[in-house]
Amino acid sequence: MKTATLTPLSAKPIVILGGPFGSGKTEVAVNYALLSAHSGRPTTIADLDIVNPYFRTSGLRAMLEAAGIRVVAPSVRLAQFDAPALPGEINTLFDDLASHSVLDVGGDPVGTAALAGLASQLGKREYDFWVVVNQRRPQTRELGQIPERVRELERAARLSVTGLVSNTHLGEQTTVDCVMAGHRMIEQAAAELNLPLAFVAVTDSITDQVELDLPVLPITRHLHLPWEESS
Repeated sequence: MKTATLTPLSAKPIVILGGPFGSGKTEVAVNYALLSAHSGRPTTIADLDIVNPYFRTSGLRAMLEAAGIRVVAPSVRLAQFDAPALPGEINTLFDDLASHSVLDVGGDPVGTAALAGLASQLGKREYDFWVVVNQRRPQTRELGQIPERVRELERAARLSVTGLVSNTHLGEQTTVDCVMAGHRMIEQAAAELNLPLAFVAVTDSITDQVELDLPVLPITRHLHLPWEESS
């Protein structure tokens, strides 16, 4: 069986990862940043998710910093609120020419609007804006819904999306058939949008079973809901 390609890293200095709620974009952002750091690139991850109080990269600060990743996020105190302000440190990302910066943005147009305030600065740097799509979520279950979500996020961010990330999954119940069925629909949506597929994100337990001529990012689960942690 063909081994999946494990090099889905952008050559651009800034990568923005957004997507509808439930797409898994924060988990993708964390695993992508870890891969970047492990490749030897100085890496920064910035938590711009001002909507979701549960799945935030800031909650993984210790693990990320131990991997050599710089974390730009609200303080622990502010991160406990449902809509913390963007950290002022975010502006330093545009001056750091050496680091590969990964921006984890909110999962809907309200959350993605945080990018609009940074659009002028982002416009001066090369970036990739990738939308993470999980075909098993209600907002992206049908083919026609995916381009709608992408265009909504573009309007809110005032930035052009440069690619899609195929991330169809059902949590612990994800199978290869589930991944591939969702991926085929996401491929069609990408063609309709005239956008490339940046990579396919696949849970690490089945990564070696996925045969594709695209980069594949193995996903190790790092994020857990509070009730999962307490159990």
